[in-house]
Formats: sequence, structure tokens, C-alpha cells
Amino acid sequence: MVVSTYFELFILAMIVLNTIFMMFKSPYMDSKTTYIIEVIQVIFTVIFIIETSLKLYAFEMRYFRDTWNLIDFTIMVVSLFNVKSFRALRTFRIVRLLKFLREMK
Repeated sequence: MVVSTYFELFILAMIVLNTIFMMFKSPYMDSKTTYIIEVIQVIFTVIFIIETSLKLYAFEMRYFRDTWNLIDFTIMVVSLFNVKSFRALRTFRIVRLLKFLREMK
């Protein structure tokens, strides 16, 4: 399941949507809009936690042999702890789109 094209396309769509919502965030937004964006970010974080959990279950310790998985895992952990100084790392998820497009050739 976690290596299927449909699963990868779903995760890539979530990465693109997550990136778009991160671009919406602004210090000039009202508190209601900020709250909605933060809730959406939590939903994306939960989706990425589920993805990581499924891959860890499927691949066990082999999961950590793939550099992309290590990057995803690091970003997911940073997202969990909501470390402000590392929030920019979440934008690196979009790099997975480039990896996927390269593999499709």
C-alpha cells in the first residue's frame, strides 16, 4: 500500500496543499483566519504522521535507510513539536514532488 502510486500521489497532493496553506500564513491575518490555518496545519501533520507510521510498519528499520524517509521523519518530528526556528524545514516536503517527477521519467 505505501509503495503504491495512488498512495504516493495522495501524499504528494497533501504536500502541495500544505505548502499552499503555509504560504497563506501572514502576521497581518485576523485571529480567526490564523486559527483556521493552524487547524489545517494540524490536520496535515496528522496525515504525515499516519504516512510515517504506515511506512514504519511496512518497512520497519529499513525505513531509515532511505534518505527521503529520514528527511520526512525529521520534518514530521519538527512539526510535532512545532519548533518555530525549524518551521522552514516543512517547506522541504515539496522537494518530494521533484523526486516523484524524476522517478516517473
